Amino acid sequence: MGAVAIGLVAVFVVAGMFGGNFFGAAHSAPGPAAKTAPVTPAAKSVVSRAAVHPSAITVSSAFTSTFLAYNLLPLPVNFTITVTGAPISAATTTVLVNVSDYTVTSGYPNYIPTLITSTAIAPATGETNYYFNVSAATLLCAAVPGNNLGCTGLAQDEYGVSVFVGVASAGAHGTTNLSRTFFLITQTLQATLVSPVSTSAVAVGNVTLSVAYIGSWVAGAVINIINPTTGILIYSHLMVELTPGIPVSATWFAGQVGTFDYSIVMTTVYLPTTHYYNGTLTVITHGGTVFQNETKWTNSTIISGLSGAAAGTILLVVGLIVGMIVALVLARAVMGKPAQAPPQPWESKPGAGAAPNTCSVCGKSFSTPEELAAHGKSEHGMQ
Repeated sequence: MGAVAIGLVAVFVVAGMFGGNFFGAAHSAPGPAAKTAPVTPAAKSVVSRAAVHPSAITVSSAFTSTFLAYNLLPLPVNFTITVTGAPISAATTTVLVNVSDYTVTSGYPNYIPTLITSTAIAPATGETNYYFNVSAATLLCAAVPGNNLGCTGLAQDEYGVSVFVGVASAGAHGTTNLSRTFFLITQTLQATLVSPVSTSAVAVGNVTLSVAYIGSWVAGAVINIINPTTGILIYSHLMVELTPGIPVSATWFAGQVGTFDYSIVMTTVYLPTTHYYNGTLTVITHGGTVFQNETKWTNSTIISGLSGAAAGTILLVVGLIVGMIVALVLARAVMGKPAQAPPQPWESKPGAGAAPNTCSVCGKSFSTPEELAAHGKSEHGMQ
């Protein structure tokens, strides 16, 4: 009996050591709550987290402005950018607009672009619409005086504009490129009738028409003269010149007086393809401005030290003197002695009994026949 009691006591002691859960839930005893023991670091829960990778950034862009095959300066370039996975801001986004000149090196379509200028655009926060202007300033060329649409010295070939957009945020990045090629009309078309000037009249006959023009991508030039009364084309001539501004001339025979319409017709490779520069020409019978074709010949002077005019005058005088001398010599050689006149009816014939060299009218005698002939001519009008 004593041994059993001792065993039960031992069981209850062990159960008390493992806590009240051994035989079921423990019941709280009334009274002050027991202090909770502080939790040591070794007893904290450990949470397992997956490694964080940067999210992908997608960037796209598109032109919203219209490009023609041939464009005037300034050329506006409008485009949009779209970014997913990152914000658009000056801190995260880079926008570059490049303008290049495309030159042919080994034939179409092998082009090598030469960068002219690169411009950085600072993006505003959240901004998706952007603008760039291709102008004389961005092309680094000098504007044509009086024509802000063109540039001097700019090559007449193909150009291109490209847009680069790069976005970097939280260790991720994305990029996109956008490009477009085009031709520039750097010099607007202008054509002028250089001569005759519009304020002067021309006389009937040969009239020299001179036309000068400038412009990019010119395909042809023609001048037409039209009779305004009948509307009939009376003259037409090609006036093509490869060097801009150099006048081209042609001869028009103005056969009648009046006022005529002229039209300089220019054609280009871009739209509109036909351009007209019109005016009037007045033709009068005389006076005004007359253009005549002539040939001039010059040579070095014959007599050293004298001008051509002085040398020519001296030679003319010498030639006249020599010509007179030669003419006198030839005249004496041709004329010779004067021939004897035949006997007149009133003269006595040889052997008629009259004395030799005796005048048959007055009876005077002379020593020679010549003296007799001279007497008859001077005194009696004999021939």
